[in-house]
Amino acid sequence: MTVQLDHAPRADLMPTGLGGRLAWYFEHRPLQFFYWVLLGQVLLWTLIPVLLFRSQSLDMIENIAWSRDLQLGYYKHPPLQVWTVELGLRVFGGAVWPLFLLGPAAIAATFIPIFLMGRQIGDERAGLLAVLLFSLVFYANIAAPEFNANIVQLPIWAWAAFVFWRAIERNRMGWWVLLGLLLSLAVYAKYSAAILVLTLIVAGLTQPLGRARLRSAGPYLATAISLLLSAPHFYWLWQSGWLPVTYAVERADELSALGRFMRPIGFTAVQILDHIAALAVLAIGGGAWAGRSTVGAVSFTAEPSIRRYVTVLAVAPIGISALISTVTGEGLRDMWGAPMIVWLSLALLLWIRPVYVQRRLPAMLGAWLALFVATPLALGFASLLGPAIGAAPLRTAWPSPELAQQLTAIWREETGKPLKLVAGDTWESGLVSTYSPDAPSVFVQAIPRINPWVDAERIARDGVLVVWNAALPYPFMPYESLGPFTATGEVTAPFGPASKVPAVHFRWAIRPPQPS
Repeated sequence: MTVQLDHAPRADLMPTGLGGRLAWYFEHRPLQFFYWVLLGQVLLWTLIPVLLFRSQSLDMIENIAWSRDLQLGYYKHPPLQVWTVELGLRVFGGAVWPLFLLGPAAIAATFIPIFLMGRQIGDERAGLLAVLLFSLVFYANIAAPEFNANIVQLPIWAWAAFVFWRAIERNRMGWWVLLGLLLSLAVYAKYSAAILVLTLIVAGLTQPLGRARLRSAGPYLATAISLLLSAPHFYWLWQSGWLPVTYAVERADELSALGRFMRPIGFTAVQILDHIAALAVLAIGGGAWAGRSTVGAVSFTAEPSIRRYVTVLAVAPIGISALISTVTGEGLRDMWGAPMIVWLSLALLLWIRPVYVQRRLPAMLGAWLALFVATPLALGFASLLGPAIGAAPLRTAWPSPELAQQLTAIWREETGKPLKLVAGDTWESGLVSTYSPDAPSVFVQAIPRINPWVDAERIARDGVLVVWNAALPYPFMPYESLGPFTATGEVTAPFGPASKVPAVHFRWAIRPPQPS
């Protein structure tokens, strides 16, 4: 990559003002700037939830609950996110609050290959600016506390694309082996790994070297490694009756003839709108309308082969998803686009000429910093203060620890034994599993097929606590078959001392353990 710049600033001149200092570091210490961005991403998105959230998010609650019974897969997803959560619990001695680190860490790990690719194609500033823009994308900021199957894919997709480029470029077996490992991780993360593979194939075929590598052992070694390491999960998938696939098909919307065309367009539009903050920052940089001859205009120009590769990485996943949806008539969910847009920020820098005007760089970077810091603070205070102003509480504002501790105390008092099994819907049973000191297993919706770790013998041996939200419109009927119950009741926990939102009321029923 070459950087076209009419007038470069003096390297020995440190400007005053925050924007000016950011611009100086951007121009002269981009690597150091990048390190601070990594640190800031992890600290902001970890500490603010730790301080301002009362509960983990729904997806994290579900992951923690599943981690009580490790499997090769679960009825919704492959197991990588659950295994990662379990590793975190073991590292942190079972404490739940440090798990807020997982989402930010995954996103920071995604920044690294974006930066490296920018540097690989010629200029650290291109990689840094791509990272800054990506840090403002919905999936990298507002979704950061949601460590789920979409977020866990981000670093895998980013690293796989970078490693594949290196493998094509250098054709060393180490890179191909690493690619095989990453592709197997992609399978264990989510089945959209198939779209990643198709994208890499298309991207590789656009490269003369990529086509030449088909005559070498590397691509076939990577394929063999990925299939071998994925085999245990594929075996589980077959044994389970294709549970996650069935779940995905049932959850997807069946599209009408018009919807087959409109829904992919809507999906694509949402992915673009998720970049609105990043596009606004670029607009402040003034490059889009500056004209190529403007003094101080900066452009990043890559070699055609690299430009094609990055463009395919940015465009192909969304295009493939839209095509599949159009052909099959199955709807797309917007969050599925999370890993698909990883390379769009870098691609924008190769498409837009000029990217920014140098005199506007301080304002552009100042706007980036304001959004980078304000977004986690806004989300944190929305969770903390929302109930006090009567807003619908976020999941992270729920009094989950208080509810779980009350229910655990009741169980112990009624049975004299630790709580080992809790049944209910995902959220209700999951928050008890997450925050109970007994860390019980869950029996979601009391359906054995999706909870293979629970059978009649275990229910008789351990007993079961059934919980349900008293405010839900449906009755207790789905769980009556778990009886006979010896006690029932209700627990209450407010959203806060000044909350204008009604307190949470959970109903409960106890089937005690069978006498030993």
